[in-house]
Amino acid sequence: LRQIGRRYLLIPAKVDHAFHPKLIARFGQDDGMVWIGSGNLTAGGWGGNLELGASWKVGPKEEDQGIWLTELLGQAIDWAFEGFQKRELQDLIDYPWLNRNSYNNSASDAPVLLGSHANSLADKLASRWSGRRFTDLRLMTGSTDEDGRFLEWVHQIFGVGNVTIYMTPANAIYDIKKLNNLPINISFLPAPSDAMLHAKFYWFSGDEGEAAVLGSSNASRSAWQLIDGNQGNVELIVPHDHPSPEEFSEILAKFKGGDLRSPAEILGEDKSDRTPDEKSDAYRLDNLEVSYAMGSISARIEPALGDVAEVIL
Repeated sequence: LRQIGRRYLLIPAKVDHAFHPKLIARFGQDDGMVWIGSGNLTAGGWGGNLELGASWKVGPKEEDQGIWLTELLGQAIDWAFEGFQKRELQDLIDYPWLNRNSYNNSASDAPVLLGSHANSLADKLASRWSGRRFTDLRLMTGSTDEDGRFLEWVHQIFGVGNVTIYMTPANAIYDIKKLNNLPINISFLPAPSDAMLHAKFYWFSGDEGEAAVLGSSNASRSAWQLIDGNQGNVELIVPHDHPSPEEFSEILAKFKGGDLRSPAEILGEDKSDRTPDEKSDAYRLDNLEVSYAMGSISARIEPALGDVAEVIL
């Protein structure tokens, strides 16, 4: 890559919500290579965090001809602001080996799924695995939502009844009361404290076989489902319809022999009915999140603040 670090084009993505996919595609004259995973282009993403990715060759002579890249790049053209940015992306689509007519890029056989606009990952994966049922889900995630909407969804769509969550405990923001109302047995497996776990991995299993997902999407509503009729984040995942446990043995080994914890041990007891008294602080900072990508800071205070409360940060 002769000009890497010296010549590059930065294209801001024109999207309404968080732009969260992670893709590296290398184009040659006759074929290419792709990488999809969880790591951002940061020191943490490529060194400090625990991340997960997959890479493979694409081209006319490969199992994956790579024609799905034309659809993905076509979507990227819609996200670009300027004409010269769109032309640069079109130049990639115009590589001769990316022959659109040689490949049927349907949701049933495409090696990746892109969640964007009104096309949620949840709908796409439910369609792809229509009729399949699983009993157990082992997942790695860098963060969660409060409501456990994703966990509720995998139960409703795929019948999952047991979930083991491997993550850095400090990044779990589930509401314990809402989690306890889900019809699922949930266990936490704390990740080692020497590095933040930022990987995203889902291993579904049951009497009918296994399935897996890896990529950019955390186990949250904003990553998987629609919000007010629109997709929350833009995400990119790699579904494995019938994976071999041996192929994922290194990852699955993380779930063996660990110290399983209950939600209450990780999240604390339900404090929703707690009221301040003279012997305790009036309010408690329960969670604080900083999003550099969204330029926002969010704090959860217990008990809930009144409508007329004035908050100073």
